[in-house]
Amino acid sequence: MVISKYYQKKGLWLLFSAAAFLIHIWAILQIFQDLSWIAERTNMWDAIGVGAYGLTIALIESIFLFLIAFLLGFLVSTRWDPVKRISLMGTLVIIISIWAILGQLYFILGWSFPASWIQILANTEHPLRILYLIALVFVGPSVLLPVVAQLKSDKLSQMTYEIFDRLSTLVILYLVLDIASIVIVIIRNI
Repeated sequence: MVISKYYQKKGLWLLFSAAAFLIHIWAILQIFQDLSWIAERTNMWDAIGVGAYGLTIALIESIFLFLIAFLLGFLVSTRWDPVKRISLMGTLVIIISIWAILGQLYFILGWSFPASWIQILANTEHPLRILYLIALVFVGPSVLLPVVAQLKSDKLSQMTYEIFDRLSTLVILYLVLDIASIVIVIIRNI
C-alpha cells in the first residue's frame, strides 16, 4: 500500500518504458551493425543468436535501470502529482541512457583525448579530481537543466508524460522481441 502512494500501475509501466526505450534502440542498432559480418564468418543462425543475447542483456539492463529509478522515486515527495513524479524519473532515466550510449560511442568510434591534454593532466597534483570536475561540468547541466525545467513547468511534465505514454506502445514490440530472444537463447543452450 505504500507503493500506491507513490506510483500507479500506468506510471510504473511508463517508467519502465522510459528505461527500456533507448537501451533497446541502441541494442538493436548494434545488432544490425554486427549481423552481416557475423553471418559471413559463420552462419545466419549464429548471427541471430548473438542478436538474441544482445536483446536479452538489453532487457536485463532495462529492468535494472527501472528498479533504480523506481527506488529513487520513493525519495520524491508524496505531495507531488504522479504525472510529475513519472516525468521527472523518466527524464532522469533517459539522460542516464544517453550518457551510457555516449560512453560506448566514444570507444566504438575510437576517439581519444589528445596526448597534450593527457600530459597536462598527468603533470597536475590530482589528475583524477580534475577528470571528475570536467565530467561534472558536462554531466551536471545535462541533468540539472531538464530536472529544473520539469519541476518548474507542469505543462512540460504533462508533455513528457504523454511522450512516455506514446513510447510505451513501441516498448511492447521490444518486449515481444525480448521474449523471442530469450526463447532463442534457451534453444541455443539446450
